[in-house]
Amino acid sequence: MDFTDITLKIPKSTDLYFNNIVTLESTSNFNQELLKTINEYDLEISKNKALLNTIGIESPNKYQDINIYLQTYGGSIYDGFATHDIISEQVNKHLFDINIKCSGHIMSMGIILLLSVPYENRFAFKNTSFMIHQAHTSKFGKLQELEEDVEETRRLNDMLTDIILKNTDITKEQLEKVYKEKLDWFINTEEALNLKLISKII
Repeated sequence: MDFTDITLKIPKSTDLYFNNIVTLESTSNFNQELLKTINEYDLEISKNKALLNTIGIESPNKYQDINIYLQTYGGSIYDGFATHDIISEQVNKHLFDINIKCSGHIMSMGIILLLSVPYENRFAFKNTSFMIHQAHTSKFGKLQELEEDVEETRRLNDMLTDIILKNTDITKEQLEKVYKEKLDWFINTEEALNLKLISKII
């Protein structure tokens, strides 16, 4: 038998779904599911590597990918950042790929979730819509509280901008136009492809 073309398969599905508003509850549930799936996958890889070593093969040619199917209107900035960072950490730790496949609508913090994986691992179905806008708040209170909220919102907006500029071909000028004119910038899949929000339409 030729073992050089072995591809590891794991018994559980490696498809995960985030089809929610970005909240503490939805991201906490997703983060736990993602980490549980990855831990189970790592265990299977360890078992298979031990088996492969006994027949003199170091590793298979390709590990099975983990696919995250994403659809969200966005939501909490803080909770979105938490999930973005957890996905990014896992991307950098493992030999298998983590892909994000977009459908329906990827809006607001959904863009940041999408950008948690490398460019070549970002895909979208053809009827997906994307939307980018400025960070915003609906906080009310005393003048001092409002001033503090404005400062914090500005800090968060700078963080959003930094992630977008570093991971796409979207320019600072394009974002500044959106921010200054208070626009909701809607983007179709062809435009998303040209802007390198995604690498392929599927």
